[in-house]
Amino acid sequence: MSTRETPASAAQWLMTAGILTFSLIAGVVIFAAIVLLVLRSGRLFEGEWWSPTGTLTLVGLGTALAMIVLSMVLPPLIERRALASRLTGPVSNEVTPGFEDWGPGAAELLPVLMTGHIVRLALLEGAALLNLIVYIQEGKVWSLVAAGVLTVLMISTLMTESRVRGWLETARETSQAMERR
Repeated sequence: MSTRETPASAAQWLMTAGILTFSLIAGVVIFAAIVLLVLRSGRLFEGEWWSPTGTLTLVGLGTALAMIVLSMVLPPLIERRALASRLTGPVSNEVTPGFEDWGPGAAELLPVLMTGHIVRLALLEGAALLNLIVYIQEGKVWSLVAAGVLTVLMISTLMTESRVRGWLETARETSQAMERR
């Protein structure tokens, strides 16, 4: 990866990850506000709103559950494959300027983390938006609850420096274990 494709410092990388995360969350929150305030215009729940018997509601809930599971399983698989493919070339033990505090190879490893992060957020966001659309159609509270849970899970993925450092340490250990094979 060239220097032009990598943020100039760890702080810029964290800021980029935060902007990306908040942007995807904001899309769900803004759409939820539109759904609740404009499209449903005060009619939050109609009929048997507590019953999850609508076909679309069941599809939305099933999708939410599937995406929650996939968001926990798929990103680590992608990250592991990316780390394995990274090992086909020379492994850098150099510390990139701007990433000194994060140790050797951080600038190379961070795009792998970002890819997994984007995939996780996209899975959760898609399911949240689907459940909001289902809510527009059927008005079942379960669709709103699912969208809320998915949004909270998205918020919980916010990158912090300690999370990134922990992931980098694990990635380095995984890389070293793969090299020994």
